[in-house]
Amino acid sequence: MSVRDSLLGLKESMETPLAQDPREREDQLQKELRQLQELNLVIENTREAVRAATLHVETVQANVNSSHLLADKWNTIMAQTSHTYSLLNDSTWHGRMAEQEQHEQRMRELELQHQREEEERLRREAQMAEQAQIQAKQEEEKRERQERMKRRLYRGGSVRGGGIRRGGVRRG
Repeated sequence: MSVRDSLLGLKESMETPLAQDPREREDQLQKELRQLQELNLVIENTREAVRAATLHVETVQANVNSSHLLADKWNTIMAQTSHTYSLLNDSTWHGRMAEQEQHEQRMRELELQHQREEEERLRREAQMAEQAQIQAKQEEEKRERQERMKRRLYRGGSVRGGGIRRGGVRRG
């Protein structure tokens, strides 16, 4: 019996006035009880169907999630396959070892360049230090010359030798 039939039968029995005769009345009530029980059974079956459908939907959702994970893995595999295919068809690529050797060679070249730059920097620093020493020595010599000249001026009056001689008498 369908839900519709149960509801129509229940509606009909509820709209029908109760019989006056106790026996008929009892029969009407029993019929109505059976219809209610059938309706309850139909509702319970519907609830079970909804529960089962919910479980099926959850299963489908889990499968969809798994499918997405598999699709992502597949995309990763395909990307790697494409990359590998490109490398294998690249006439300039000579394999991983050659790549590694090129990398190591480049690193050695960079290290040599760094060493050369460091040596050049040290050479410039040494040259600047040497120039600073020469300049300091020249300044020291200049200062000493000036000191000697000052001493001569204070002692003898003239730088060229005029003035008082050893004996203390001036020639004239």
